[in-house]
Formats: sequence, structure tokens, C-alpha cells
Amino acid sequence: MPEDRSDEQLVAAYLKGEEQAFSGILDRYQKRLIAFIYPTVRNYAEAEDIAIEVLEEAWKSLKRFDKQKSSFKTWLFLIANQRKIDKLRKKDREIKTTTLIPEEVPNTGDIVVDMQEIESSSQNRVLALVEANNDIEINEIKAKCLAVLSDNDRL
Repeated sequence: MPEDRSDEQLVAAYLKGEEQAFSGILDRYQKRLIAFIYPTVRNYAEAEDIAIEVLEEAWKSLKRFDKQKSSFKTWLFLIANQRKIDKLRKKDREIKTTTLIPEEVPNTGDIVVDMQEIESSSQNRVLALVEANNDIEINEIKAKCLAVLSDNDRL
């Protein structure tokens, strides 16, 4: 049965000790958060996980929510936006460290990728050589990587 109370009423009820009030918030926003997060992460399970993290963070910091600064919905979706950005940054760092740093080559300042090793997976083709010490912008690296992919392999 859908919750008839407003967000602010649910928050106030929860803060007064009505534990079930937060269930109304969960029911109201879990699917909405997943729908908001999914286009960014493009993985449903990951979007669900982030939505759960957002709701958990909201639950833990509900006492700090200030209805004078924003609506509950705005506050919740600001948390969600920050979590999905954090997830993208983490993925970007993981890609840089796991894909571009060779295990067999000593730290010479060059980043080498063995193209024969990744030839079978066209989605994973990357730039063969990038100087690690240059201040190359990430967009420049992305453009070079995209140049390696055929039109069919691009998402």
C-alpha cells in the first residue's frame, strides 16, 4: 500500500521514533533512484547497489537534513548524484591502473599495452603507447582510444 504522507511528514515521523516511516521513504524512492543512476553507470545491479548506498547514507544522516535549505527529494538526489560521480571516478582510476599499467615492463615512464593480448576483445582495444609523465588530458586519451575502435565496437 503506498504511503500517503509527504516526504517531510515521513522524515518528521521517523525522527520522532516511528521506524516504519523510513520504509515509506524506501518504497517511494528506491526505484526512482535506480532510474536516476542507471543511465550513468549502465549496469542495473550497480545502479541498485548505489541506490541502496544512497538510502543508507540518507538514513544515517537524516538528522542533518534541513528542510529550510531544500526538499527531501532534492537532498536525496544530490546524495545520489554525488555517489554516481564517485563511482565513475573510481572506475576511471581502476581502468587507468589495471588496463594501462603493464605488469611485465619495469617502471620506465611509458605505459605499454600488448595489443595481441587484447585483440580478441575489440571493446577493450586501447592506445598502444602513452607517455606516463606527460600531462595528457583524459579527453585526449579517450579520443585516441576511440580512434582505435571501429564504429561497430563503440557503445
